Amino acid sequence: MSTGSLPPGISLSAYGTLTGTPTATGTYSFTVKVTDANGQTATQATSLTIKTGVSTTFAAPPAGQVGVAYTDTLTAAGGTAPYTWSVNSGSLPPGISLSSAGVLAGTPTTAGSYPFAVNVIDQNKGISTASITLVIGAGLLAISVPSAAALPSASPGGTASAQLGPVTVTDQRGMTGASWTATVTATTFVTGGASPAQTIPLAQVTYWSGPATATTGTGTFTPGQASASAAVNLTTPETAFSFTGGSSINSASWNPTLSVSVPAAAVAGTYTATITHSVS
Repeated sequence: MSTGSLPPGISLSAYGTLTGTPTATGTYSFTVKVTDANGQTATQATSLTIKTGVSTTFAAPPAGQVGVAYTDTLTAAGGTAPYTWSVNSGSLPPGISLSSAGVLAGTPTTAGSYPFAVNVIDQNKGISTASITLVIGAGLLAISVPSAAALPSASPGGTASAQLGPVTVTDQRGMTGASWTATVTATTFVTGGASPAQTIPLAQVTYWSGPATATTGTGTFTPGQASASAAVNLTTPETAFSFTGGSSINSASWNPTLSVSVPAAAVAGTYTATITHSVS
């Protein structure tokens, strides 16, 4: 080199090779001279521009929740766009993927803490790596029931029976090998002042869940009482439905039947009770 200066960290060998790792940005102008075996020389003015290398600039991605759509965009600066993103090591949460544009998106299916590393590569093959831990929180285990139901009229000594409407358990806890049990309880049917003649005891009330009307996920869905012949009195809490050994996100619906045998001594009136379904 005859004049000017090379970028800091870069050197020119006697064979004409520029090598090294630049340590400062900027445009560096210099002139190189080459001499042949006969002592003849030639010069060439040139310049070398050193740009900032690519680096990640994103904050820690926010936590997600099982069953809830998730999206977050990773960002970078420096180097030469466009950037290409990929997973370097570790594993993304099940249900989440990383696009080449740096978008983490999907609907997570399993709760947990997931450490992984990502690469971002710029147009000039510059690369930067960053470590991430994405936390996926458990969703809810919930049950929904009809707000009200009415049985048909019945005379003393008769029976009133009807389906109550759909009961649905939705499990978005994201647990491996998920399981749950839905339980049904009831209060006595009463009218007026709830005297003995105005009360239908729980020994006269039967319940059967029937089969599932809809399910999602894999595993074993088991009705508490698959048919009318398996109907149970509601004198104690009874299993209405259960689920075992299944996928981390699942659901089941059924339409239970309630039957009330009206005592012969019952007085006329509109009898009410509360049927409660719970899940755990």
